[in-house]
Amino acid sequence: MTPEQIDIFNHNVHIDNNATELLVNISTAHADSIGKIIAYLDDITFIWSLWFFVLALWTLVLSIGHTHVEKRIEELEDNRPEKEPLLSNF
Repeated sequence: MTPEQIDIFNHNVHIDNNATELLVNISTAHADSIGKIIAYLDDITFIWSLWFFVLALWTLVLSIGHTHVEKRIEELEDNRPEKEPLLSNF
């Protein structure tokens, strides 16, 4: 090889090395970004799961309270049958 060809070859190798380094850095950055997104989604999934658990628990408590009130109304109606039923307006 002539010295001019060797210089051109070295220049091309330098360009290729820079391109490879750039691609590796971009790939690493993308992998880090994807990892951060997955970690964020894991955190959000936990928060939403906790939120739905609280809502389900609240619904259960309201249902139990509603059942208790209905039983109490029936007891009052049974104790005072001469009056108008308490649930007649509903």
